Amino acid sequence: MDWGLIGGISGIVSLALVVFAGGRYVGKLDALVRRHEACPIVRLEREVAVLTAKTDIWWRTVEETIPHRLIAPHTARRDDLLGRMSRHELQPVDAAELLADLQPNLTEFPPDSHLAVVLLIARLKLIANGLG
Repeated sequence: MDWGLIGGISGIVSLALVVFAGGRYVGKLDALVRRHEACPIVRLEREVAVLTAKTDIWWRTVEETIPHRLIAPHTARRDDLLGRMSRHELQPVDAAELLADLQPNLTEFPPDSHLAVVLLIARLKLIANGLG
């Protein structure tokens, strides 16, 4: 008897069994993945992720552009906090301080800046509450 031939044949048979059994499981796994992706919760999760990404881009733009418009020579502490905000370095406690400064003083800004200040206040509220 040629043991090399028998070993080769048994190796081929084993490989065929693995491929056959693996093919059955791959097919089941593929069906399971398709069912999972069709689940409404999974679709909702994807949509929330996209919405979160878009919202993050929006708020980053607000943080990077608006603070520079509000810097004034007579408000050193406010300017420091606005600078930190534009660099994305503002901590919640700093956001609360800046919020307390800006909210009651909205009228000190020119009318064409009111929308910018309101957007900044909205962002500050999120950061101050740990949601930023």
